[in-house]
Amino acid sequence: MHANYYEGVLQLRNPTEQAEQFIIHEFKRKKTVFITKEKRMKDGVDLYVTDQRFLQSLGKRLQEEFPGELKVSGTLHTRNKQTSKDVYRVTVFFRLYPFARGKHYRYRGEDVVIMRWGKKVTVKSASGRRLLVDFHELKDI
Repeated sequence: MHANYYEGVLQLRNPTEQAEQFIIHEFKRKKTVFITKEKRMKDGVDLYVTDQRFLQSLGKRLQEEFPGELKVSGTLHTRNKQTSKDVYRVTVFFRLYPFARGKHYRYRGEDVVIMRWGKKVTVKSASGRRLLVDFHELKDI
């Protein structure tokens, strides 16, 4: 395997120390996956990874563990000459938000508590209503 070989990129934005430690721990658990290059950006880091399936599952685990926005996209890289199949590279983008489960916030003029997150954030209002809210609506809290 070439030293600069990679199958995907993890674009991590607004990372916390906990999120970085979580990622390091996941890479140590999987001995066959490597980070071939690391690019520091002003608001995060890009990690070039040798296994795209691991990268996609890492993105899902990040979303389960931390509040944030996950986007996964594939880009056609080349075509395998022997099998005539398209070869894709994956980009996993994860932007962390400074939310905490169980904390109180103001959303559209009322007090809400963050219950859980996935693709959307579930909040519970003071009146007991549960609302599904997009991350981008809460990013200014």
